[in-house]
Amino acid sequence: MKVCYVLPSLFPCGGNKICIEHLTRLAESGVDCYLSVASQQSESDIPNWFDFGTLTRIPFDRAELEKMDVVVATMWDVVLRLDQINLNGPRLFSFIQLPDAMMEEEGSPTQNAIYSTYTNPKFELITEARWIKMWLREVSGREAHFIPNRLETQDTSSFSKTDRKKPIVLLEANAGFEPKNAINGMTAMELLKDECEIHWLTNTAHELPEHLDKLIDKKHQRVLWKDALEAIWNADVFVKPSLMEGQSSTIMEAMAMGTPVVAYDIPSTYEVAVADHDALVVPADSIYALANAVRQI
Repeated sequence: MKVCYVLPSLFPCGGNKICIEHLTRLAESGVDCYLSVASQQSESDIPNWFDFGTLTRIPFDRAELEKMDVVVATMWDVVLRLDQINLNGPRLFSFIQLPDAMMEEEGSPTQNAIYSTYTNPKFELITEARWIKMWLREVSGREAHFIPNRLETQDTSSFSKTDRKKPIVLLEANAGFEPKNAINGMTAMELLKDECEIHWLTNTAHELPEHLDKLIDKKHQRVLWKDALEAIWNADVFVKPSLMEGQSSTIMEAMAMGTPVVAYDIPSTYEVAVADHDALVVPADSIYALANAVRQI
């Protein structure tokens, strides 16, 4: 069987990372796996954030994609592009990691376009989060295939704790994507600046406002994912201020490595963690609650 995942781009984000993990696991099980990118990126534009392993890259081309048995669109705009080229033969899927329609203005052309991809009969739906599966049933009347992500195996024997005079708090949030809530997260860290060493983990090149950037003791910015895992392992507290996630792999990774977690009470947090058992969960968008939870740990 030949399976191809089509990414919208090779932007260094968690969503693309998850898709490459899916393909890599399929390839390891003996499936013939391919990767295609819908955007026009030169090789020099591709970040070294991903490990493509033995995956074969193919062009975003109708003739190439029609050689596949399964084609998976990994974002709503890829669904629209695949629909336009009208593939014949492959079984088509739409992998929904985030409820993108919820993040658009109500009734806007973009929101309507996204909703149309949920109801497109050519594409079966896939999601990795139960709460998104239920939401899709409500908004589209369709059942999505539930394929939960899992933790990648990681050898932590080479990791070492860095010297510290104060506890290290690692904030994971992208400044370039508003639902990740980096500004509020770092504003909460501002309340802790005299008590903690603040580290920032982000997979984008976007910067924080200058007054918040000055708070950061160490940046883990667009690092290889193995280095991001080491940063999580090294931290005394891992803080996830996001207001929108599908399934939060970094919360799972922190819990697996024994790093205490503070997160907001959004559906994706409860997808992977039990409040006050696996993580301290605080009211969404509360800066003071976030800071106080870190102090509690």
